[in-house]
Amino acid sequence: LQLWNSIFERGYDAIVYIPMTSGLSGSCQNAAMLAEDFDGRVYVVDNHRISVTQRGSVLEAKHMADAGYLPEEIKSYLEASAFQASIYLTVADLKYLQRGGRLSSSAALLGTLLNIKPILSIQGYQIDVFSKVRGLKGFKPIFRHALRMFPWKSSELRQAEPNGIKRTGITGSRRFRRRSRVRQWGM
Repeated sequence: LQLWNSIFERGYDAIVYIPMTSGLSGSCQNAAMLAEDFDGRVYVVDNHRISVTQRGSVLEAKHMADAGYLPEEIKSYLEASAFQASIYLTVADLKYLQRGGRLSSSAALLGTLLNIKPILSIQGYQIDVFSKVRGLKGFKPIFRHALRMFPWKSSELRQAEPNGIKRTGITGSRRFRRRSRVRQWGM
């Protein structure tokens, strides 16, 4: 509340607030309740994104605001395009999936012994196993396949970008952030 009040004190008329997806966090619902105290000047966007896709939404909202779009237009666009983004990831260690309740202890033990790494897909509020590979090196071809098969091909996106992909990003833990490793991906 203090942050929103300080923004209004600086002379802004409205806030477009883009929290983490409502499916994975209560922050969206909390923000919507708090926004009620601001007489329609805070627009809480639930566009079902997290991490790098959420960052993309923030940058897109900034671009739209700079271009003169109204807050309600920005909110409407971001919510309409909510499922036009996916995150694919893998984990180096299964213990975190086991600790988080996404994997049983026996499955984590067996997966660790066989060096099986799940490739998870996050779209909106849904986390699914997209594929499984042996070792982290197997992730690259699966990731490339995921990029090719993702349904980016709406006619609107095709007009904006010839291949239909608006934006692609790679991020990772310290282990994968070195430039040489990103170059290995051919990006």
